[in-house]
Amino acid sequence: MATGSSQDVGRLFRDVMGHFCTGIAIVTSYDDAGPVGLTCQSVASVSLTPPLVLFCGGKRSRSLPRILATGRFGISILSARHREMAVQFAVSGAEKFRYDEWLLSPGGLPQLVGALVHVECKVEAVHSAGDHDIVVGLVEFVEASSESMPLLFYRSKFHQVGSALVIDGE
Repeated sequence: MATGSSQDVGRLFRDVMGHFCTGIAIVTSYDDAGPVGLTCQSVASVSLTPPLVLFCGGKRSRSLPRILATGRFGISILSARHREMAVQFAVSGAEKFRYDEWLLSPGGLPQLVGALVHVECKVEAVHSAGDHDIVVGLVEFVEASSESMPLLFYRSKFHQVGSALVIDGE
């Protein structure tokens, strides 16, 4: 158990949780000012019936309030080739949509070309949790691409899958 100041515990907690490998996604929406998005590693499926997904966005984010105000969001799960895109969308105030790898989906949300998965949702609920908001979305559209290798985040660094682990002849 960690002891000391809450900052020490917070830093240790961040380091410890870094041992949990996650995928990387970009959460997007579109408002009167144009496309908006942020990099996110906290994405999870919540329910199959009805189909619900969640992401967690930092309360200090300038993009999150714009996304929430639209009432809709898209999630593009990144492939290994999108490392630079993940970094670009993690920077506050950056010109995030400067790349030509975006198109508007039939639902009118920015969609990353070549993403592993693209999900579009209607905001169902927002829950305050510490320094983040947990955003739950009702899934309205889903598609997957033929890209096969995800971009992963582990111990504060980007990684990609080297090979599949075979267990007991599976």
